[in-house]
Amino acid sequence: MDLTAQRRLITASTAGFLAVAAAGVVWSLAGIDPPARQSDSTRGSKRGINLPVDPPQPATVQQAARVDLALKLQQPLYDPPKPPPPKPQPKPDPKPVVVRNPPAVKAARLDWTLSGTIIDSDQSVAILTDASGKTDIRAAGEVVELSPPGVLVRKIDSEKVTLEVRGTESTLRLKSSFQSSGGGRPDRPNRRPSR
Repeated sequence: MDLTAQRRLITASTAGFLAVAAAGVVWSLAGIDPPARQSDSTRGSKRGINLPVDPPQPATVQQAARVDLALKLQQPLYDPPKPPPPKPQPKPDPKPVVVRNPPAVKAARLDWTLSGTIIDSDQSVAILTDASGKTDIRAAGEVVELSPPGVLVRKIDSEKVTLEVRGTESTLRLKSSFQSSGGGRPDRPNRRPSR
């Protein structure tokens, strides 16, 4: 095929496509109704002339079908989102029970004795013994493993220990088992006099 034949073929196909496109435009515009004419009362009010109003005409089936289609085309193409479910109303808190005179919390009686203390600059410990003779050695901040359980050592001094029993403090003092023999001073040095 030579060059002129190709040009003629391209020109003919282009003209055919344009003709089909023009026919499609004419066909699509033929289905559109002209805008509705204004009522006589509106026209008359614009001109300042009062004309009688035409009584409404009964709609035909075709006009009613067009109106329904027009309404559907004007609606959004998606469903509107569902409203969120209503929030449940919070229930009022029940009124707290007020106890007028709460019973006093009694600290558990400790049948313990403070057998001794070891005071050191790094860590001090207390030697505690219960009524059954069981002994436990604990530092400040530790829980004693004697009966009753849950007793915490708060503070250790040279002659007393402060314990916490169910939120209340209790103090154990070191029992002195040394008796002075009467004569001499108890604070004298243990040295023999030099000769």
